[in-house]
Amino acid sequence: MSANSLWYLGLAVSSAALLIYIYLKTRNMRIMLLFTAMVGLVSIIESVIFIFLGSDQHDPQLLQNHPYFDNVSGAIALRVLPFAVITACLPALSLSWLWILFFTGALAGIEWLFLKLHIYSHNWWRLWFTAFGLPVYFAYARWLYRRMYRPLRGYAHRLLLFLITAALSETLGLGPIMLFSNRRYVPGWFPETDHDTMAFASVYGLCISLFLIWVVTRRWKRLTTQFLFALSCLIGVDMVLKAVGIQRSLAWWDEAYFILSHIGLLMITQTASDYLSKDPPIWKR
Repeated sequence: MSANSLWYLGLAVSSAALLIYIYLKTRNMRIMLLFTAMVGLVSIIESVIFIFLGSDQHDPQLLQNHPYFDNVSGAIALRVLPFAVITACLPALSLSWLWILFFTGALAGIEWLFLKLHIYSHNWWRLWFTAFGLPVYFAYARWLYRRMYRPLRGYAHRLLLFLITAALSETLGLGPIMLFSNRRYVPGWFPETDHDTMAFASVYGLCISLFLIWVVTRRWKRLTTQFLFALSCLIGVDMVLKAVGIQRSLAWWDEAYFILSHIGLLMITQTASDYLSKDPPIWKR
């Protein structure tokens, strides 16, 4: 294992350990939903600035057979996971605005350190973008957490549910592709196949999330009808993508995984929707 890998893995493991501590300390499902939603938000932002606009480069040397996937894994370790964990930490430990400034400085400092270690580099991104963006991100998380303690309806309910579902959809979709190369997408957006795959998979995952939000917020007479309709549409779209040559399955278990993972995603989305529509128990406020 290279020194590059140790820095990125150390940051990822530290973030995961802090998240586990927060959950064990609070046992508060709304904090976990906040974490998931903020993973979704930062993933959407990273999809735009990193995948499509090429903001920066990571060199964690974790997936050396696939340089672009390695690049993405670095973005997850440096940005997605730490940023979202800190948003969960703030309400869990009742931290003030001074702590927001502290964590902003700490995360910007880690980015600066990675630059100096030459395991990370900027293209058009700048360190001050991170320093100014993080307080806004953390402030939004604080507002969102307070809003979650009232039953959510309408636009607010759909927006939060979309962020949660997007995080799960991106994880379930991109994770196996990066680790096991179970499928490829070739829309022709980028010359590099892995980059092309990641870009399309990100957009595809967000579209699936929007569709599932629409499904779970409709009034269905039977839950079975809801599930059959949603799965039929998802499988149908995937078959069309395969027929036109955009989607290519590379593993024998890929199609079964697609179906099962989206059954699970639909069930979780429905459960989260119901949970957010109710008042939390008084002892968890």
